[in-house]
Amino acid sequence: MASRKNPFLSSFYATFVKELKEASMGSLNYLLIVVLSNVAMALSTFIALFYVGVATNWRVSVPSPLYQIVGLLPLAYSSGILFNLSEAFIGERVNHTLELILSSPCSRAGFVLGKAVASVLLETVRAMMAMAIAAAILLLTGLLPPLSLNVNVPSLILSIVLSVLSLYGVGLILAAFGLARREFAYVHSIINTGIFFLSGYMYPVDALPKLIQEILYIFPFAHAMESIRDSIILGATPIQLLPHYTVMVVYITSIPLGLIIFSYIERSAKNSGKIYEV
Repeated sequence: MASRKNPFLSSFYATFVKELKEASMGSLNYLLIVVLSNVAMALSTFIALFYVGVATNWRVSVPSPLYQIVGLLPLAYSSGILFNLSEAFIGERVNHTLELILSSPCSRAGFVLGKAVASVLLETVRAMMAMAIAAAILLLTGLLPPLSLNVNVPSLILSIVLSVLSLYGVGLILAAFGLARREFAYVHSIINTGIFFLSGYMYPVDALPKLIQEILYIFPFAHAMESIRDSIILGATPIQLLPHYTVMVVYITSIPLGLIIFSYIERSAKNSGKIYEV
């Protein structure tokens, strides 16, 4: 009953169910393409770093292949959530349902959060499948030693929750700009490229120049990557991950700011008439 009376919960639930239904009706070929592309990304990254080690006679420290495999999970959250949220309203504009959504009493924040949570579930399934396939290939070829993970479950759950919420704050702002201008959807490609190279997926952020490290640690992407990775590989406790959690909590507190920016851009786009342009 509460979800029927509360616009936020109603919008969240309706969008969440809609996203899962659309994903379930999607083709198996699309799922395989997404999963295998993630596998190829992990393996190609490992091979590239392996050759860097060989070329330098291993004077350059090269991360274990497990480093890239486990990194697929936080990478999927960062790129997947931001991709879906940046296109949250663009797809509705193309399908000519945007005006219906904006004229209804639904909560825009609930709509965006429903897309975000559904994206998390879908990206988790895809990333876990890719991680399993990549690990199996490396184990069979002898490039990956037998796994001895020391997963800290409470840390992993807390890391995932904080990562998603911190990305939601950023995603609200991206969704707002996507609401105003369709062209903004292409910005997610630039953001995803930056996340891939600078979030610590390929190599530790500590290997980058000091100035770049300081810039990257301002944003939640590297903290999400390192907290999830450390809780799986090293079994890090929540206390040990507290510095990462602190930054992500700061971004969670920015959600109200994201809502304000979203409302402002929505009003401006409506007044200019650009909001309904296809």
